[in-house]
Amino acid sequence: MENLNLPKKSLFTNSSQADATSGAFHLFLYLTSFLSFSFLFFGLTSVLFEFFDKTLAGDDPLAEGFDQSLVRTAIAFLVIAGPLFYFLLGLLNKKLALKEINLFSGVRKVLTYLFLFFLAAIILGDLVFLLSSFLNGDYTEVFLAKAISLLILASGFGLFYFWEIRRIKIEKKNFAFWQNGILGVIFLVLILGFSIIDKPSVAREKRLDGQVVNQLSLLREEIRVFYSEKKQNPTLEELKNQVSGETRDFLEKGTIKYQPQSSGEYFLCANFHQAWDGKEIIADFWNDSFWRHPQGQYCFEIKENLESSREKILSEELD
Repeated sequence: MENLNLPKKSLFTNSSQADATSGAFHLFLYLTSFLSFSFLFFGLTSVLFEFFDKTLAGDDPLAEGFDQSLVRTAIAFLVIAGPLFYFLLGLLNKKLALKEINLFSGVRKVLTYLFLFFLAAIILGDLVFLLSSFLNGDYTEVFLAKAISLLILASGFGLFYFWEIRRIKIEKKNFAFWQNGILGVIFLVLILGFSIIDKPSVAREKRLDGQVVNQLSLLREEIRVFYSEKKQNPTLEELKNQVSGETRDFLEKGTIKYQPQSSGEYFLCANFHQAWDGKEIIADFWNDSFWRHPQGQYCFEIKENLESSREKILSEELD
């Protein structure tokens, strides 16, 4: 039987060449590029917003708290999406230079203009929000910094893509200017992000403190209910019997110490790894500034009889 030598190598080569010039493959590259950009944009704005919350908020009672967990998430977005976006920009430009992608390709133009539409929506929304907030009296340094940074980022990327879609020839020098500029912004924001977060060990200690304060808050509510019904403080054993689960464990292990005083007055004590000034968001379930505390052992003095008196007076005034 005659042996048939099939040109396997040429088949694979032709397939690879077909993929390189395939409209479907180009669609995949552009969609992935825009997806990585959305992650990148979220990372950039989140780090900048939290940086302003930490450095410019001061004692403004209307300011949002500084959230380190959001900064860490944003840094992860930048570390993953930043290099991918940078790589895809270079790859797409290379394919344009090699004419594997036509400068006037329908896929390229439609997707890029759609992307510009979303950036324009961000800019318009930012301007509307800026004006409405000014009219509502929210004209603070933090707000201005956030609005201006968002406007600059959206406008900067918008100008890049508008230049990119309008160019009629591929010039490596001009493209390198934009690409390296974007990379510089990513590095700058990453440096800002790392400068405002704690070490992982400190972050863990703050989360542990957050769990303690959450249990303190739950215990206070249980004692308040007991006092409103019986007009006296519960004993330690009564309090243990009233609570369950993790809250009971904290009492039994001595992580939280309950010290009843006169009727309606008591101390809740715990040991904290880190100090908390009430401005930083440590966990989603507690941000009550009442629980501000220094590092180390600290006791919160609580007077339920005064709280009950205030509630009664307010109730009578409303009636």
